[in-house]
Amino acid sequence: MIKLTSRFAPYITQHLAGRKRVRVDDEWHISCLHQLDEFCAKHYTAEAVLTRQLFMDWVKRRPAESIYTQSKRITSFRLLAKFMNTMGIPSFMPDATFRPRIPRYVPYIFSDEEIIRFFFAIDRLEHHRQSRDRHRLLLVLFHMLYGCGLRISEAVGLKARDVDTERGILTLRGSKNDKDRLVPMSVELTEECRLYCEEVLKPVSDDDWFFPNPRRTQAYRSVSIYNLFRKILAAAGIEHRGKGRGPRLHDFRHTFTVHCLRRWIREGKELNVYLPYLTEYLGHATFSCTAYYLRLTPDVHPDIRERVETAFGTMLPEEVFQHEYEH
Repeated sequence: MIKLTSRFAPYITQHLAGRKRVRVDDEWHISCLHQLDEFCAKHYTAEAVLTRQLFMDWVKRRPAESIYTQSKRITSFRLLAKFMNTMGIPSFMPDATFRPRIPRYVPYIFSDEEIIRFFFAIDRLEHHRQSRDRHRLLLVLFHMLYGCGLRISEAVGLKARDVDTERGILTLRGSKNDKDRLVPMSVELTEECRLYCEEVLKPVSDDDWFFPNPRRTQAYRSVSIYNLFRKILAAAGIEHRGKGRGPRLHDFRHTFTVHCLRRWIREGKELNVYLPYLTEYLGHATFSCTAYYLRLTPDVHPDIRERVETAFGTMLPEEVFQHEYEH
């Protein structure tokens, strides 16, 4: 058994003994408290109680430590502090809602040249034995993701009735935030959808899925599209940087938004006039979600940094960019 040496050793011992009596599986908890004891014996030799500063120093994320492991250490500290408080020893008790901050994913913005290579790779996909026109479906789908900034769930949720190839409008029903919205398409995408309907989809009813799986029994699943997406990336020579680092399907939405802002800025458009329209088009709940891209755009395109910072440097508070976004 590991010998505990910090000033908190008696409390840790009593706490763990009590939990053993109720037969709680405590291997991870024991390990965390042994680490805490070692930490306190080394850095907090004079402390008699668990303080807030001690807690904040203890829970700092370690190199290569996962969020899950860090969360376990927070929970162990909280359980020990709760025990010590019941013993009459005032101890800092982190709120139950305290969670380690998950590093914000940095969106992958495809370059113009990568977009060309990506769609060229779709055209060269090997034929699927159950769906010889799969590449046509994928071309339309990814043109929607990139050309309209759709979420993948919105795209695969489309039915034949939702794609108006006469007016060039998509009807998105019950998307994020339980909102319905109309999304205009470009003339080119509208024509592509019309030909896809006539030559590939050939819907029997308005309730047919616009992007059906090879057996046409249901809509294509997002995970299936993602697996194909990874194959297309490889064929296009675009490196996938690993889990959590992308590119992801959602990065087509990010790319659409950044490229849209880039075009407006270079055309001299008044962004304070156009941005509210972009917020509505994307289906964002708040303007701050769209404003996030004002910071991202010059990071990707440094040539327009000065114009963005001059126009919006003092318009938006820094905290706008401190939140997690999955727009």
